[in-house]
Amino acid sequence: MELLLHFERELLGDPMASQKETVSALLEKLHDQVNEQELFSNDIRISLQNVKTSVYGSNSESAVEDLGKLLEILRPLHIQELKRLVEKTKEAAELIRDKEIILLIGGTGAGKSTTIQFLTGCEMKNVPKEVAPGRYLDHITAVKVPNYPGLKDVISNPEVRSETRYITPVTIPLKDIFGPGETGNIILCDAPGFGDTGGPEVNIANGVGITEALKGCKSVKILALSSFKALGDKAQGIQELAHILINMIANIEDRLDTMHYAFTKYPLKTDINAYILNIKEQMVDKDPSLRSDSAFVAVLKDMIEKTHEKQEKIDPIQGDRKPFIRTLLRGEGITCPEDAFRFSMSPNTQKFIANEAQRYEINIRCAAKRKNIDLVKYYFDILKVLKELTKEGFAKDAYEKSVRFMSENIEELCSVVKEKFNRAFESQDGLREGDVQEYKIFVEYIQGIQKPLGGHLESRLVSPTALIQNIHTEIQKRRQDLGGKDLSSSVVEIYLGNLKMLKKSFPELELEYRKNCKDFEERFDALVKSADEPILANEFSQAAEIILVIYKSSQVLKVHLSEKVEDKYRDTFVLLLKHLNSFSEKAEPILDKIRLNDDNVKTLNEYMNILRSAKETSTLQDRFSTYAEMLKNGTGTSPNNFRNLNEIYSDFIEKIVKYFDQINIRIKELFEKNGDYALEQIEKLVSDMDTIRKIPEIEGKTSGTYYRTVENVRGYMQQLQKDAEQLLVDMDKKSGSINYSNLARSLSRLKNAEWINRVSPGAYETLMRRITEELIENAQKLEEQLKRLDFHLRHPDNVALAQDIIEKVESMRILERSVPDLE
Repeated sequence: MELLLHFERELLGDPMASQKETVSALLEKLHDQVNEQELFSNDIRISLQNVKTSVYGSNSESAVEDLGKLLEILRPLHIQELKRLVEKTKEAAELIRDKEIILLIGGTGAGKSTTIQFLTGCEMKNVPKEVAPGRYLDHITAVKVPNYPGLKDVISNPEVRSETRYITPVTIPLKDIFGPGETGNIILCDAPGFGDTGGPEVNIANGVGITEALKGCKSVKILALSSFKALGDKAQGIQELAHILINMIANIEDRLDTMHYAFTKYPLKTDINAYILNIKEQMVDKDPSLRSDSAFVAVLKDMIEKTHEKQEKIDPIQGDRKPFIRTLLRGEGITCPEDAFRFSMSPNTQKFIANEAQRYEINIRCAAKRKNIDLVKYYFDILKVLKELTKEGFAKDAYEKSVRFMSENIEELCSVVKEKFNRAFESQDGLREGDVQEYKIFVEYIQGIQKPLGGHLESRLVSPTALIQNIHTEIQKRRQDLGGKDLSSSVVEIYLGNLKMLKKSFPELELEYRKNCKDFEERFDALVKSADEPILANEFSQAAEIILVIYKSSQVLKVHLSEKVEDKYRDTFVLLLKHLNSFSEKAEPILDKIRLNDDNVKTLNEYMNILRSAKETSTLQDRFSTYAEMLKNGTGTSPNNFRNLNEIYSDFIEKIVKYFDQINIRIKELFEKNGDYALEQIEKLVSDMDTIRKIPEIEGKTSGTYYRTVENVRGYMQQLQKDAEQLLVDMDKKSGSINYSNLARSLSRLKNAEWINRVSPGAYETLMRRITEELIENAQKLEEQLKRLDFHLRHPDNVALAQDIIEKVESMRILERSVPDLE
């Protein structure tokens, strides 16, 4: 059509029609459309070649002609013209509604238009008319036409070609025919010829429109016209006219009184009655098939009977219209036209419609295969018009088969698309962008066909809502499958990723995405909460497992739940750090005491066991490493003084070691201040050291300090031993009674250091044994000296010596409490 319009404009001198690029593009487009619709018949190929030759030969007239011929092949039925003619018929129907009319019926060329012109009083003349260069035909034409509504649309043609394309009523006041004394009107209706040469559009509109128009009339009189030129060698014209009446009027045998017959272009001397009688006797009576057609025989007998009484030969030029009009006015009409008239269509038109319906059905399939919905709609619209107009089985069947095919085709395509999408949605790899786009394109395709095809497929047409519902269904199925999965699972990550990708292409899924995010957030909150109990219960393996799941889950969910999930992960870690650091904090008031009792040390040991357990839990160490890496990368908020497990553990040990070192310092201060008098006080401090050293980690950390302290105590004791030995030496040199009180005090102090055996086994016994041995040795020595003295009078000086020895021994009694062996 575009190419044809282009060349028609070019013939009219339109400057916009001279662009060669436009012509080439349109010709290529035409070729593509023919290929797309798979129109590969030989006639089309030849016609296309002729078009190309005309187009590229710059012959606009030939191009228009060849394009017109191609258009007739490609589009035998001009649906717009058909609808226009039907609309025109509807307009005429309104003009004759509830009116009494006279309908002229006859084949094409029967002279219906010319007869109406004659009956309306047009001045008629026989005028030669050129029908081709140098070729003329005599044609009776109206040279003076009264101004009656509709009469200007009544046009006659010298060739056997109809000019009337739709029913045309012409209203004539009777006073214009019979004089001023007459009232009322006569309405003559011109109709296209049955089997019209104006094209299938006219034949279909004629068959449908006239029937529907007549049903609204008050009454209808039939004026059947037969042309002498259409008689044929076997009187086919009469037979054709009879069958037109039979096909158009139901139970025609009962309505023959409403029939009027007139004959056009017959020679004046022709005996029409004899002619029709001869047809009956020579053809009908001798032909069993014709003889058995009672309706046909009845119409033929009616023609014979009425032409026997009077033969109405129409002479447009010399004839008098008045007698015939009076005959028409006196005649009866069909008073219930809605029951009498029925749809009538010639066999050729029926065959044409059947062929076209089949072709449109095939074209719908081809267009559907290429998803050319505009073309599908175009052919559906045509089929629907044919179905509604003709009510013929072939058009209805083709339409319903096409509807069924199209709905099944779309449903099948929909099933394939849904199945492919569902497979991708359920896959371990998740949806790809291409999967979503493909589904979206199909949804848009279904959305796009709702308006053009909705009026045809109606409830059979797949709704875009069904495709969106399919996504919802798949989401719910996957959501149920995820009920027992960890939030850190890859399937959760894929599932939420799928939803996020889908809602970008399908905004109606935004609410579904948010709902799922909320559900997973609640599950995440419950997971975070579940870490509190094992952390506070010091179940570090279990806590580490939960923290790992929280971390992995936060990495999965942060894309969908913002940074809040990482904050909650950090909060869990802060809780863990706070809990572990709390042991150092709780230890501080204990370590602030001057001395620790067993319960205090037991508590510290419990704290140490907890921190040791945390440090030795490798999975928890891994969690600390991960968290430290987050802090290093700046993706975590560092709590104040963040320390790892080793640092927390070491810090706790250092606090106890510091307390231990303070005991050592107090011991030194006591020795420095009180000397050996400090031994008794030091015993308690060393005992505190021993108690603290029961904590395994502290024992190793304080070994050096502890044993140096012990050595210091032993040093003081050894010094006491030396002092005692020196006293003995000094006392041995003195005479008479000796004051052993200093030595006794020293020994008493040494006695108070008996506890040293706990930290240095045997140290006290060794020291005391040596001092005891020396004292005993010294006593025994005095005893021996006393024994060796000669108390004879010749040695009077020995008495003084003995007295001196006895005094020394007696003075040693003060030492018996410290050294029982001296008794």
